[in-house]
Amino acid sequence: MNKLIYLGLLTAVTLITGCTSDSPAPSTDISQLQGEYRTNASLDLSCAAITDERQLPQLSVTQKSDGTYTLVRTDFIPSRRTTELTNVTVQSKPDTLLIFRDNQKIGSLYLGTWRDYSGKKVREVTAPMLLVSMNDTISETYFFFLGYRQ
Repeated sequence: MNKLIYLGLLTAVTLITGCTSDSPAPSTDISQLQGEYRTNASLDLSCAAITDERQLPQLSVTQKSDGTYTLVRTDFIPSRRTTELTNVTVQSKPDTLLIFRDNQKIGSLYLGTWRDYSGKKVREVTAPMLLVSMNDTISETYFFFLGYRQ
């Protein structure tokens, strides 16, 4: 239960501080889930202590021949580790893709804007953003990712 509370607070703080609603009209395609995703400390506060961008968590999404997707999260700290979700499906809605596993919504792909503080100058970045959050207590599977498509 503590993980759920932490995850809820983390998501709320991240969305409040990381996204803005006054961005220009989006032109980025969010109709496809497949691709490579990255995150940063502006989006995922749990990454705040990671100073080397190459060690930030990454997510790879591939579509299978049956139309389902596989999500593979790679963490590099404290050691390289991967976590995989299979049999993920999507449902298209205006301006978003809803992500499901076992008929439960676990996330969405949407066009988001956040402030990038990594350079000398703060800049606004608009890109497809993926939020996936799943906590299955029966199988003891916990999966979280909030990031942008490369």
